[in-house]
Amino acid sequence: MDLTPVKIRGRKRRHPASVLTEKIQSVSQVFTPEANTSCQKKYKKRKDTVPAMPTLQGLPQELLEIIFLDSMNIALPQSSPALGRRLSSHAITMDFTMRSFFHTVDHKTNHRDRVKTSDPTLQSELLACRFFTWDFFRKYVERAHDAMIKLRGKAWEKTGVEVPGVREFDGLWPFRFTNITYLSFAEGFHIPEKLLHGPWTKDKASLLYVLVSLNGEIDWSGSLSGETAKSGIRQAIKESNEHAVAALAVLLGVPKAITTDMLRCAVIDYGCSINILRHLLFNAQVLAWDTSRDLLDFHDPGLWAWAESHSEKGAILKNMLRKADAFDLEFFFESEDTWREIVPFPYGGSKFDARTAFDNAMVKELLGAHTDEMGDANITTSAWRLVEVGRVVLFNEGQYEGRLATVVEIIDHKRVLVDGPSEKAFVPRQEVALAKLSLTPIVIPKLPRASGVGHVAKKWEEHKVQQKFDESTWAKKRAAMQKRRGLNDFERFKVLKMRKQARYEVQKTFAKIRASAKA
Repeated sequence: MDLTPVKIRGRKRRHPASVLTEKIQSVSQVFTPEANTSCQKKYKKRKDTVPAMPTLQGLPQELLEIIFLDSMNIALPQSSPALGRRLSSHAITMDFTMRSFFHTVDHKTNHRDRVKTSDPTLQSELLACRFFTWDFFRKYVERAHDAMIKLRGKAWEKTGVEVPGVREFDGLWPFRFTNITYLSFAEGFHIPEKLLHGPWTKDKASLLYVLVSLNGEIDWSGSLSGETAKSGIRQAIKESNEHAVAALAVLLGVPKAITTDMLRCAVIDYGCSINILRHLLFNAQVLAWDTSRDLLDFHDPGLWAWAESHSEKGAILKNMLRKADAFDLEFFFESEDTWREIVPFPYGGSKFDARTAFDNAMVKELLGAHTDEMGDANITTSAWRLVEVGRVVLFNEGQYEGRLATVVEIIDHKRVLVDGPSEKAFVPRQEVALAKLSLTPIVIPKLPRASGVGHVAKKWEEHKVQQKFDESTWAKKRAAMQKRRGLNDFERFKVLKMRKQARYEVQKTFAKIRASAKA
């Protein structure tokens, strides 16, 4: 009888003894020489593989910071959130700011000869970053102030002359902080849009006010900053923030963006603050004559109706509107005694110079100073000899009397640091009072401040300072005087006799001329 095969479902179980023997055999095969050679071959193949180069995110922190600061590419931390977190420390942002502003100007040379490489586009992008706030700006001023003191060297530490610093921004008086030259803002930088709208805080309005005073502008063509500023000034009027209104009124005044609606907003809607209206009308009057009545009208019925219904403020408003229409409104009124409480006009640079800021000849004539023509008179300035770096001086007294030196650094209004590398009469570098020196007309042009001894000697020989002075009338008279002082009694007697002989010959010649004239 044939049996029928039956297929059993499931996994075939193995006997435990057979499994144990298979494991022993596999372990014994691992330690065979053939297995060892195969493992070595595999290990060698892995060793020959070249690892992939890491991306920027895989670089060490120190190397990534060096790349960022050397490239000066502000788009690098903006390209990735991970890179942004690694490159957003205070030290890195401050170093990047110093390289974008302070180090773009050569502060060692004279102010008129400084080489400026400031990039307004880079500075505008940096100002638009979220970390650039009023507190960060003050820290940058402190850092730049310390760098300026360090750059001047030890010669300035003993003088007591103070370098203007962050204290100049207390009270926000433009005539104080606009004289700080080492901030190095580029001409034509744009104010970021984040500062042109509300809500207005004290720090935000202060930063905007300072940037406008430092010649900041609105990017009218490349962004919507102009429209943002128009809505921002309305909110500033509503919140009675005078610093914000003062800054935005300047930005909107020149492009004729102050309208009658803004004046109505300040007068009718928000109670007519005289100080706020002062900034609006003072900036609006500049180009009001060239603006359509539909945009700006100082005789708007709504404004004058409000002035009629309010006696005290209405009288002031009428007077301000009349003067603005006649282009005769002054910023400070004659009867005001509390001018320190008024936010000053944020001026600065040639941007607010009437002779350079406007193209129209009529506006230049109205704003510029009137001069009377004087025919063919030729007016020239006096040839003052100024105490400046590079000026060649002559010692009047002391150990080095009669020797030449050049001014290397100005310590204060009474003392200078001089160096005389002349081979004829050497003068070591020293501090000298100006009362002991005489200024010569010779100047070594473009001599850097606090230059080294070798550089001064090179410039001295290059411009032939000693030769120029020896050929001058001053040196010849001084040499004759010194020679006369060194004569003995017999030599002075000979000079006396020679002068008598010369006088006798002159008189004899005149006598002959007179006798021939009478004949």
